[in-house]
Amino acid sequence: MEIGLKTKRASPRRASITSRMFLQIIVVKIEIDEDNMLR
Repeated sequence: MEIGLKTKRASPRRASITSRMFLQIIVVKIEIDEDNMLR
């Protein structure tokens, strides 16, 4: 968590891109899990 805060202070733009990518990965993982459950 400390590293994340430091990177946010250093460059908010980069931190927002990283968090956006992280959210995208979570969404994809949820979609894959739903597909597996349907099968």
